[in-house]
Amino acid sequence: MTSKSKLSLLQFDLLGHQHELTISVAGGRKMVFDPLRKKKLVLQPEELVRQLLAIHLRKVMNYPSSGIAIEKGVFVQDQTRRFDMLIFDRKGAPWMLVECKSYSIEITERAVIQTAIYNQKLKAPYLLITNGSHHLCCLISGETITYLNQLPDYPSR
Repeated sequence: MTSKSKLSLLQFDLLGHQHELTISVAGGRKMVFDPLRKKKLVLQPEELVRQLLAIHLRKVMNYPSSGIAIEKGVFVQDQTRRFDMLIFDRKGAPWMLVECKSYSIEITERAVIQTAIYNQKLKAPYLLITNGSHHLCCLISGETITYLNQLPDYPSR
């Protein structure tokens, strides 16, 4: 793959959505309620990023809840892999593949390549990689990666 533009990290605040999380304690472990999967999950660092991003995509970017799948399996390169989040367009086709990292993990071009490998089967035109404080979004067109300076609007059709 070739890069058509410079790696450009987006900065928007996911922590501003923390007050919207439903957090509880069960068995001595912090739990978070996932409204998309309708269940409580252990609040691991990556799960915190995933939940905060899902809120941001739904409430700020107006991506519909019905078009968001979280942690589903996909068969890639003779292995079953699990994506963090997949957003479908209005026709039900994969539109954006999302990889969530812990706040302590740096976002690099290597993470983009890893996510692009997961995307071989899904063929979503957009990739989003986030660690909660920095976000990288790109458009994949053939063998070309174009880094974006903002999240794309959800497709109207």
